Amino acid sequence: MEEAIRRCRTAGVRICSGGVIYATPRDDLSPVDHIFLGEVEDTLPQFLADLQAGQPRAVYQAEDFPDLARTPRPEWDLINFSDYLTMALQVTRGCPHDCDFCHVAILNGRQPRSKDAAQVLEEIDGLYQAGWRGPVMFVDDNFIGQKAVARRVLTALADWQIRHSYPFIFLSQASVEVADHPDLLALLQRAGFVQLFLGLETPAAASLAECNKKQNLKRDLVGAVRIIQKYSIDVLGGFIVGFDADPPTIFEEMAEFIEQAALPTAMVGVLAAPPGTRLYARLAAENRLTGQSDGDSIANLSGMNVIPVMGRARLLSGYKRLLTRLYEPERYYRRVADFLSHYCPKPVLAGPSADQNRGPYFPAGGLGPGDQGPGPKVFLGFSGPGAIAVPSDLPSGHSHHSWRISLQNTEQTFRGYASLKAGIPGMLSVRQRKMLLPAENSKNILTRMNTDGHG
Repeated sequence: MEEAIRRCRTAGVRICSGGVIYATPRDDLSPVDHIFLGEVEDTLPQFLADLQAGQPRAVYQAEDFPDLARTPRPEWDLINFSDYLTMALQVTRGCPHDCDFCHVAILNGRQPRSKDAAQVLEEIDGLYQAGWRGPVMFVDDNFIGQKAVARRVLTALADWQIRHSYPFIFLSQASVEVADHPDLLALLQRAGFVQLFLGLETPAAASLAECNKKQNLKRDLVGAVRIIQKYSIDVLGGFIVGFDADPPTIFEEMAEFIEQAALPTAMVGVLAAPPGTRLYARLAAENRLTGQSDGDSIANLSGMNVIPVMGRARLLSGYKRLLTRLYEPERYYRRVADFLSHYCPKPVLAGPSADQNRGPYFPAGGLGPGDQGPGPKVFLGFSGPGAIAVPSDLPSGHSHHSWRISLQNTEQTFRGYASLKAGIPGMLSVRQRKMLLPAENSKNILTRMNTDGHG
């Protein structure tokens, strides 16, 4: 963000900022001209009026959580679709859960608010008319936070997709209890959802209790993942290490959990305490904060602002060991093969097999363009019958497409973690680095990891 501000200042551009980084009032507001605290359905029109009058204020604070019926329809003609991998829409804001490390309750509240089905379809239709074809991410905090609303919207989306021959595939975030509702899963599948992000966090029950992740306790989390996968939905798992209650064996236990659940993509981060959260308040009282978190605690340690009970060196050593195991090529592709062995695609998505806006995914039986994927020899070693090659019995259309987007997501995650590993002495040879990594090698991440004294 600092670099973006610097460039704007150099160009003489007025700077407005808001969102997650300003979830709570901060002292360091001076680098930008105008700050928006909270949601902007009410404050942005006021700012524009003040700007036109020549009297814009420095800070605009939302007084309450706005009605989403007032959210303006996106103006898709303002962007170039070729610059984007996925389009973003939103049905709801807020989440009924109260995890102590999460700032959703501060930003958007614990009482979910939603658009009605007609408003959602109007936005979907606008995106379709603008020419987009391909992935659409519903950036809801919890898509099933209001299950009755989710059912109505999903029913409307499914009918729209059928009428338009499934031009979109959908992704979103949800909480794990979606696995308890077969009707919701069936609607998600029928509407064209191919991936859900789930905050699984940790296999350690004591750590789940510590962070108030009640919805994940007293249930078979691996079983929940498998249920969701049977509805043609890939689970992108979110995980955290560094809880006070984490046992010394947490890194091995988490790796085993991810392998048992056959999660192609596992986003593992180090515990961070965003300002305003209950976790931040507790750790501040215990004098265990090292500063503000910018929210990025996956690979880039700029978000790590917690002094862990297990000690920083031990945490980072275990974290690196965990990522090494998860994204070592042979283990990685074996996990993807396990996922494909029980993933149940169904021919309910009958749309085109390739979208019109994005570059190619992995073609059948091979890697991306020029075979530039990670560990190509390992990949080809798994590409025999029943393994990583695109299964010939997958239905055509977007069920096949969903397999490809899942593999692309895991490819991108692998590259990010491989970049992290490349900066750790003795973890990868020079030859392996050249084979696995993109040219830029994520230099800022590696510099941070190596200068931090824990390489």
